[in-house]
Amino acid sequence: MTAAGRILAYFDRRISPIVVKELRQAVRSRFIVGMFLFFLGVELLIVGLYLLAEPTAAQSMTGGSGLAAWLYGLLTFVCVILVPAYSGIRLAWERSGVQSDLLFTTTISAGSIIRGKLLTAVILIALLYSAFAPFIVLTYLLRGVDLLEIAMALGLTFIYGMAASQFALLLGSVQTGTLGKVFMGLFALGAIIGAPIVLAVLTFTVSLGGPGPVYGGSPNMWAVQGTFAAITLAGTGFLYTLSVALLMPPSANRMRPVRLYLTALWLVLLGGAVLWWVLGDADEFVMAWAFVFESLFVIVMLIAVSERETLGTRVRRHIPRRILPRMLAFLTTSGAAGGLTWAVLMSALTLVVIALLHDGFGALSVPEATDTLLGVGGLALYGLAYSLTALVLRRLFLSKRLRLPPQHTWLLALALAMIGSL
Repeated sequence: MTAAGRILAYFDRRISPIVVKELRQAVRSRFIVGMFLFFLGVELLIVGLYLLAEPTAAQSMTGGSGLAAWLYGLLTFVCVILVPAYSGIRLAWERSGVQSDLLFTTTISAGSIIRGKLLTAVILIALLYSAFAPFIVLTYLLRGVDLLEIAMALGLTFIYGMAASQFALLLGSVQTGTLGKVFMGLFALGAIIGAPIVLAVLTFTVSLGGPGPVYGGSPNMWAVQGTFAAITLAGTGFLYTLSVALLMPPSANRMRPVRLYLTALWLVLLGGAVLWWVLGDADEFVMAWAFVFESLFVIVMLIAVSERETLGTRVRRHIPRRILPRMLAFLTTSGAAGGLTWAVLMSALTLVVIALLHDGFGALSVPEATDTLLGVGGLALYGLAYSLTALVLRRLFLSKRLRLPPQHTWLLALALAMIGSL
């Protein structure tokens, strides 16, 4: 066997069966071929109508910007909305229990299932790029658009499309009833309306002629867009861990990868925010880092009070016997006590970091650190108070009378927060 044959055989053995299954079903249903031909026809129609409506586009110095904006807008809609919706709906259908699919008849791990479905969405996005990218690049010949900007916009849209696909898979991983599906449908509708607007502002607004406002207004354009792309990829990883946790059986240690990943992400993004602060004199990243992660820690508190209160045999089997590893395992093991303790410790560490930056190291200081301390500290205390209050009310009054299950404690905490805000 030749070297190329050995490489192909290696990838053939390593390819996820979920990818093979999803792509085979899509090809057999003629979904991919039909979608590809349909959008090719739409692109030809857009180009023809634009040139008919703008007969001076060939002589104008900005003739290509408007056409690129139309094509890029269509690409954004397809890659950020349609492909994620297709992936999420398929996973939600498999999780609904209406039909028995690979989720119920295979020993493939939850991580392999999510990775396979995400890779399928990425392959579909890449296939659509093969249809859209040549048309968008050819608008360079009409002038008004730079090839470097086109490449950046296409790259960022690819990353955002992958993140949107993972978010759709997260929603599809939630196994809920009719009311929950209605709520998630409304939430997804809001994302469908808002995502193209946000994406256009953050990446590419060629309709204004050449570079968009983000590109023209910042001397650190590459650094800003690179930071947004890195944050998006990091957020995609976090959504992946949540999706895997939802697919894992209830008896497994589902929250361990989520807490470990969130801890590592806390450290990495803190380093990036401080780097922006030192090199770019942009303390807004530090403020955003503090508020975003404190909001995530409050969500972890709500999840923790809704977790099981006793550990199963499957989880206890992997708890170390030595004191220090046992303490660390307590923070990462699924359960109400460990989850609350971990969230409180991470919130306290966030406040300590902001306090240290407020006092300053030498000439470095954050002027808005006082307001950030008050805001982040108040958010942490409110989240902890409502979570613990809901836990106490459920244990003392609602567990026996109304038989409220532990997994619905977060709803009680949200109800208390709504009442407290009146």
